[in-house]
Amino acid sequence: QSPSLNAHYAELSPKGLVILSLLFEDGQNNPAEANDLVNWTQTYETTFPMALDPEFQMKAFTTKGVAPFNMIVDARTMTIIATYVGDQAAEIWPLIEQELEAREASGN
Repeated sequence: QSPSLNAHYAELSPKGLVILSLLFEDGQNNPAEANDLVNWTQTYETTFPMALDPEFQMKAFTTKGVAPFNMIVDARTMTIIATYVGDQAAEIWPLIEQELEAREASGN
């Protein structure tokens, strides 16, 4: 089993990783509300920032509309490096680690 988001965040945040997780629907596929966000963060004990996207504005970045939708963004330039639909941990984390290592090597 792969490490949780919390574990990845704890390991890689000192190297510059920032995670922002958006909650756009509840368990019945209704738009998420503040109490859904509170319940989610308490249930999964998230250690990274989360926000609501009840209008699912992030849908503009995916044609499939499937969760989880993952986007790797270079926050320095706001360039989208890659997007993934579904659980693609075997591809996502090596790319993130590669990007962080490249920045560290270049002094950025």
